[in-house]
Amino acid sequence: MNLKCCVFTTAACVSAAVFASESNIVLCERGKVANASIVLPEKAGPSVRYAAEELQRCIGKMTDVKLPIIEGKGKESGKAIRFVQTDEYGSDGFRVRVKNGSVEIAGGRRGVLYGAFELLEKYGGCGWYASWHEVIPRKDMFTLPSNLDDTQKPAFEMRMPTWQDVRETPEFASKLRVNGHACDGAPDMMEKFGGVSISFVRGLGNCHTFGRVLPSGKYFAEHPDWFSEVNGVRRSGRTQICLTNPGAFEQAFSNICGFVERDAASRKQSGAANADTMVVGVSQGDWHNFCECVNCKAIDDREDSHAGSLLHFINRMADKVAARYPGMKTETLIYQYTRKAPKTMRPNDNVIPCLCSIECSFAHPLAARDDRHNSAFMDDLERWGRLSKNLYIWDYTMRPHHYFHPFPNVHVLAPNLRTFRDNNVRYVFAQGGPRYGEFAQLKGWLLAKLMWNPDQPLEPLLDRFFRGQYGAAAPYVREYFDRVERSVMERKKVRFSIWEKDRRDLFPDELIEWARGVFAKAKEAVKDDELLSKNVRIAAFTPVCLNLDRRSAEAKWVWVTKNPSRYRDCSDLRNDLDEAFALAAELNPKTKRLRFSESPQHNRRTWNDWGRMREYRIPEKGSDSAMLSVRDLNYISWDFGKFVKDPEGLNGEVVEVFNVQYYYPALSLKFSNVAFDGDRRYVIRFRAKVEKAKNGKGEAFNAEFGGRRIAPTVAAVADGWQWYEFAPMKLKDSFTFDFKPGRFAKGGGRTAVDAVYFDRMEIRAE
Repeated sequence: MNLKCCVFTTAACVSAAVFASESNIVLCERGKVANASIVLPEKAGPSVRYAAEELQRCIGKMTDVKLPIIEGKGKESGKAIRFVQTDEYGSDGFRVRVKNGSVEIAGGRRGVLYGAFELLEKYGGCGWYASWHEVIPRKDMFTLPSNLDDTQKPAFEMRMPTWQDVRETPEFASKLRVNGHACDGAPDMMEKFGGVSISFVRGLGNCHTFGRVLPSGKYFAEHPDWFSEVNGVRRSGRTQICLTNPGAFEQAFSNICGFVERDAASRKQSGAANADTMVVGVSQGDWHNFCECVNCKAIDDREDSHAGSLLHFINRMADKVAARYPGMKTETLIYQYTRKAPKTMRPNDNVIPCLCSIECSFAHPLAARDDRHNSAFMDDLERWGRLSKNLYIWDYTMRPHHYFHPFPNVHVLAPNLRTFRDNNVRYVFAQGGPRYGEFAQLKGWLLAKLMWNPDQPLEPLLDRFFRGQYGAAAPYVREYFDRVERSVMERKKVRFSIWEKDRRDLFPDELIEWARGVFAKAKEAVKDDELLSKNVRIAAFTPVCLNLDRRSAEAKWVWVTKNPSRYRDCSDLRNDLDEAFALAAELNPKTKRLRFSESPQHNRRTWNDWGRMREYRIPEKGSDSAMLSVRDLNYISWDFGKFVKDPEGLNGEVVEVFNVQYYYPALSLKFSNVAFDGDRRYVIRFRAKVEKAKNGKGEAFNAEFGGRRIAPTVAAVADGWQWYEFAPMKLKDSFTFDFKPGRFAKGGGRTAVDAVYFDRMEIRAE
């Protein structure tokens, strides 16, 4: 990590140094020989040594005095900052106190680190706001109150904000007191940084693991009874495990043991740090299709919850895993259809149930219950909080498809964390986004602070961050931040989930133009500071991104109009587009791209569309038709299709649409990107090819456009490439063309095709 440092001097610092209070002890003074030393215990561990080195480094930058590091009590002369490694306060807790004129920092393997950073932050004024940005003030003295005695323990045993800058930078994470498993690729935060609270067995991961625990592709042919029975039919593909089948249980356990053994060997070879607790993740896939067999259904009916059959399976698995690997716990999702707590069953003490807030609104605190989804979530949280000693929360602090769009949720972070704590939550995992996103640094930093102590007042934390991260530009960036937060805070009835699309009602075009003026002042305020200018440019990119996305949704790529000149060009976007591409090249020089979404296809499409706007040209002549290749359509999904070379395809390429789901389109075209004439009717047609399954029935594919569908049965489809055509109709900007697999028959896991291929689409005026 490359932590760049801002060192500054203020009149207040100088005054405090010159007129040190008699109630303070002076540990060092600029221009004088060090009268204190940093004392390590004998056989000090790596995290204690790192804590001592950071104290020495930061105090040296403050005062130009280098305190010596001495190993072994009694070897020092004068005052001392003494480390004591103890389990009295747990792995993370610490006690810092002044005793007989010296300082004692006592704590566990992470606690000693956190105690050292507490001294530097609270009494030295240091701050770590991004992996590239630390602030260390210049001081003439480093002093501490002579009556200092501060014991702290965190509100949550595991604290994991997964914003990339925190997750992938262990040195930065340790300074923020982050200790979650998502950092364990470091590896395991390393002993130097104190390791992690819990670590999941690698290869399985921490969510949606049924498909790895018992892959249907490997076992379904011989053991269909190991997988979900849905409407009387055992499912392959997007299925779950039959949770009452003895054979499925035993094979799953055997496979889990294989993952554990391979992970243990890998950790031993790499010298990874030991986590406080090792965890095996055994959890449902990210869809429904739960098992409805007689045995599973009987348990679920009795417990009035699908969590009944889940706990029947997980409790037994956790006991068997713990018997083989003492101390290991088993985590499982209580998510979507398993979220409701069972009537009589409860998770064993070696089970970690993970409750997810994915359906919730974050406009107001969860406990306000002003949204039906929040009210239902609160009911489940309270019930599981009474049932489990190991409740784990998977919270959401970003918009997965719009990382740079406004997400005004900062005002709910502290109250929601207090709600989790008050309902006996032990572990908190807050899903974040990439290193660069809408206030990504603020949210990663603030979540870390509040996960440690959610009772802290928010305003001083915000003031501290904005001053540290933006310097002289802080008032302007804060002005923008406050307005965005108020956009939902001040509305009594508003829903804002992580799945929101562009909310013009909350963030009108006027806000974008206003924000330009505010950020212009911010940039001017720090124009001579390269580091602060970078931080301001990242913050200023949100309204730029919002504007470019809105315009790209309206810009015309397809021309089937007699009069193209009536459409506006993109010349007014030149500055925004130049800023977007320049910032991406600066922040990610290898890829020259920023991440906007969880979806790689969405990211690629965004950059393609923005590139089109840079080269935007309105045709000189009108046109009555356009032929579109698969590259001209929006390729949407992660796992729902792939590009395939085919000499018969337009430009030698087609898309194979996977037959794994029928909800989401694999290919799409928004007609807001089509320039057409509203008074004319158009024919929409496309070319597709179906590879039929043996003895298959049902729909071959499903094409939707303007409220109409083309969904032929497999029996009705001819072999080879065929054209399919919608009846002529007038077009609207709101229309979308979607191409999907055919709808599944009840109980079936697939439609009656092996594959569907899409070649091209034509739009033609009558």
